[in-house]
Order: sequence, then C-alpha cells, then structure tokens
Amino acid sequence: MTMDWIKVEDKTPELAVSFSYGFMWESERVLVASEYGIDIACFYSDEGKSNFWWWIARRGDKIPVTHWMPLPKR
Repeated sequence: MTMDWIKVEDKTPELAVSFSYGFMWESERVLVASEYGIDIACFYSDEGKSNFWWWIARRGDKIPVTHWMPLPKR
C-alpha cells in the first residue's frame, strides 16, 4: 500500500474538540515532514479556530510543517 504526502497548503488533518489542555481543537497524530525531518505530530487550533499550529510532543515545540500523511493502520 502506497501513501502519498499531502501538502499543508492543500489540506490539513481533520480537527476534533479536545479538552486535554483546555478547550481547543486537535487532530489525530499524523506523520509530518518539516525542516527538522520526519516525525509524528498533531495539528491544533485555538477555541476560535483563528490560530493553527503543528506540535511535536517529543520536541516540545511548535514546528513549520510542509507535508503530512496519516499514520499507517496497525
């Protein structure tokens, strides 16, 4: 099974309401490509969906992601 990278400018992962860190929107974990390499991250938005960012927990940092794809199914 071949999966293609999705450009962030074309589409972002679907967001669902998350109460993990207060009220915000969060995606499932996805595979991302950035200037730091390949990693697993989530896509987030604030309550008003006016700010969007990618977060890698391992780095503890917001990062500039260029491409993403769903993680393979187990």
